[in-house]
Amino acid sequence: MAEDRLINLLSPAKAQTEVFKWIRSKKGEIWDENSEIVDIIHFIREDVKELRQNRELMEALKTVDRGSFDAVKFLCDQYNSAIRKLWDEWANSGAEPSFLNQRASKPHVQFILLQCYNRAVAEPDKLNQYPPFSPQVYGETSFELISQMIETVTISPDDSFIDLGSGVGQVVLQVAACSDAKFCVGIEKAEYPSACAASLDKEFRRWMSFYGKSYRPYVVSLQWF
Repeated sequence: MAEDRLINLLSPAKAQTEVFKWIRSKKGEIWDENSEIVDIIHFIREDVKELRQNRELMEALKTVDRGSFDAVKFLCDQYNSAIRKLWDEWANSGAEPSFLNQRASKPHVQFILLQCYNRAVAEPDKLNQYPPFSPQVYGETSFELISQMIETVTISPDDSFIDLGSGVGQVVLQVAACSDAKFCVGIEKAEYPSACAASLDKEFRRWMSFYGKSYRPYVVSLQWF
C-alpha cells in the first residue's frame, strides 16, 4: 500500500498547522480537496498585504498545476517559507499584523463556510429526510441572499440575531462573521441538522482561528428555544 502523501500549511495567525492528505488522481484530474489547498493560499495572500507584494508567490499561484502533488507542495513550501519570514519581521518590529483579528472579506467568508460545510456535513442527503406529514421541512438559504439582508438591514451592536429552524447553522455563522450583531443564535430541533451544526461550529472556530479573523459571539445547535 502506498504511503499517504501529506501537505502542511502554516496559519498566518500562528494557529494550529493544517495537514492535508493528498488524494491520488489520474493525470489531468483535479479533486476539489486538492484544489482547496491552493484556494486557501490565495485567500491568505489576498488578506496579508505583505504577501500581496511577494511576486514569486503570486506567479506560483497563477501557474500551479492543481492536479500535481509536487506542484502544489512546492507552492505550499514557498508560502510556508514566506509566512515564517513575516512572523520574524512582525516579532522584531513589535507591530501586530494588519490582517489579524479583522473581519474577513465577503468572498473569504463564503469560502470558509464552504470549507466548514464540506467537513461537517458527511451525508447532505440526510438533511432532507423527515417523517411523512411532518412540519419539519429542510431548506438552505443562499449566501448572496443573506449578504443582501445584512447590507439592507442595519444590524447594530445592540441587536441580537435569532434563526429559528437554523438547519446546520450557516446563516448564523455568516451573520456572526459579516455583521456587528451583539449575539447570534441558531435553534434547530431536527436531530441530524442539529448534530451537523455542532460539527460546523467547531470547524468554523478552527478555520477562523487559522486565518486570524474575527466574528461576533454566537451559539448554534440548540434544539429547543
